[in-house]
Amino acid sequence: MSKLINIIQDRYSVIPNEVFTDRRLDYRSRGVLCTLLSLPNGWDFSTSGLASLVITDDDRKGDGETAIRSCLQYLERLGYLQRIHVKDDKGYFIGYDYKINIPPILSSHNIL
Repeated sequence: MSKLINIIQDRYSVIPNEVFTDRRLDYRSRGVLCTLLSLPNGWDFSTSGLASLVITDDDRKGDGETAIRSCLQYLERLGYLQRIHVKDDKGYFIGYDYKINIPPILSSHNIL
């Protein structure tokens, strides 16, 4: 099962100003990132679970989960989100954990 790694564990959301001032973030990606920051550490991560939190009934008729998946991929390219391979005790791949990085981690893979 995939987990969200979020170091902010209070009952309110602390959102660094960088999230609001980074002009590379469109409104959807910024909203998804803010939603991720509001979730507790260890939240059982799934695209459909995240979609159920951010997609309106009107969006469900269209490409809701596809849009969420695209936002997650974009946040990963920018370095705000990192997928971490998770293996079981025998070394078999069982999924990913998702780590939020603020400031974003810059690498040669995520420079646009």
